[in-house]
Amino acid sequence: RARTGARTTRCEARRAGGRRGKPPSGTRPRAMSGRGAVINWGRIVQKRAKKGLFAGKTTHFGNRVSEDGGNKSRRTWKPNAHRKRLYSETLDEMIPLNVTTNALRWIDKAGGLDNYVLNTPPQKLLSTSGMALRERILEAKNAGRTVDVLRFDASAKSESESESR
Repeated sequence: RARTGARTTRCEARRAGGRRGKPPSGTRPRAMSGRGAVINWGRIVQKRAKKGLFAGKTTHFGNRVSEDGGNKSRRTWKPNAHRKRLYSETLDEMIPLNVTTNALRWIDKAGGLDNYVLNTPPQKLLSTSGMALRERILEAKNAGRTVDVLRFDASAKSESESESR
């Protein structure tokens, strides 16, 4: 039956092989234009956790139970996050980050912010700011290595010249 307009019924959508207003199930999700690259974390991650180092901590849900009647009402437990300035040895600067207390413990155990960010796999880091910090640290380390190599070569040349004289 011919219909005017862009809307389709459920029956027409089923015949077409998909649900109303949604792409068929066999298609892959694409990045929206102008939004940048889509990062697949493998699970749902809070927006605020992507902007800091939360060490996998997310909002938990449960019940608030009254003492007298045992009545239940829903409640949430949010991560214990704080705005902190952490020192990066490689970058030689204080970096402001939103960090949970659990992430601070992991940073101490790893031996500093740089070691934590570099040695934690992206699937566990679950943070765009953490990944950006990792890139900055790697760039600084690679820049430092090339300078060290040039200094080493220069010192080796000066030693060889002094020996030949």
